[in-house]
Amino acid sequence: MKLLPPAYGEIARNELIEYFPEDFDCDLNGKTQAYEAIVLIPFCAENRVLEEEAKIRTSGRVQLTDAEDLRNTINFGCFSYSYAPNKKNPQALLSTLTHLRPLEADFSQATFEKEYE
Repeated sequence: MKLLPPAYGEIARNELIEYFPEDFDCDLNGKTQAYEAIVLIPFCAENRVLEEEAKIRTSGRVQLTDAEDLRNTINFGCFSYSYAPNKKNPQALLSTLTHLRPLEADFSQATFEKEYE
């Protein structure tokens, strides 16, 4: 799975290459394990990144799906789940645990609660 649309990868490898080094130092700062180290990469100028993003968005080089646009927004909401015994056509609820059998019917209902409008 790709984490970025290809056009974003292009600006990371071209216009903003100084913020995405292929080789960088790590500072252990007295620690012994590599995962405890601090990665020494350059600070990124947020305005430059936003300018480059605006260029590719307006040029039509990238078209984000509705799901990608939603993922890239900041909101302070969350899903709440409730029991809905009158739910029409409940589907089976598969378990992510392989040793548990699926429930025959899922009577849960998800509602997105917004903290701010």
